[in-house]
Amino acid sequence: ILRASRSMFAAGGFEATSLRQISGAADVDLATLKYHFGSKAALFAELYKEGYDAILSVLSPFLSQTGTVTTAEEVEASIDQLAAGAAEFLFEYDWFCRLFLYRILEDSSEISGLEEQLEGFAFGMIESAVQRLVDRKLLRPIDVRATISLLVSGISMWSVASVSKPGWLGSPSPDDPEWRPRVNTFIRDLLRRILLG
Repeated sequence: ILRASRSMFAAGGFEATSLRQISGAADVDLATLKYHFGSKAALFAELYKEGYDAILSVLSPFLSQTGTVTTAEEVEASIDQLAAGAAEFLFEYDWFCRLFLYRILEDSSEISGLEEQLEGFAFGMIESAVQRLVDRKLLRPIDVRATISLLVSGISMWSVASVSKPGWLGSPSPDDPEWRPRVNTFIRDLLRRILLG
């Protein structure tokens, strides 16, 4: 059910996906799906939390290092590590990138409480970590929320385009072994430019 839900929500978003479609894709009875998950919003919330937990696991090493780094070189190494984690996240959780992009575009309030809670927690952690580095003059002051919005929407769009329009992104394509290093380099360069100026 979860595998089918990831695929269905990633393909059509929350609004355009029904429990009946998910039950059909999962080859389970609709009553069984409702018994285990209750509602579409509850099922979506479980997937959304799974994606957010994965994002936080990517961010955690970077966030925990911000209290101890003291040099520009250590900050650059932390940014490179964060970029590598973000690139891996893109490959392992491409479904969440697509799902998240739909959530940016949709207007549904059915799960907005969970979204606000998770986003508030993540924003708070990131803002604190960045401020520690800014206070030590290791990062320039940035608008953290605008930066996160840019990164999340940009990385989500990269994920969507790599699947739906691989030729649009040029060579190498997502099927090429050089694709992962290309994505890693792109994210690293973007983070360095934003965070370091």
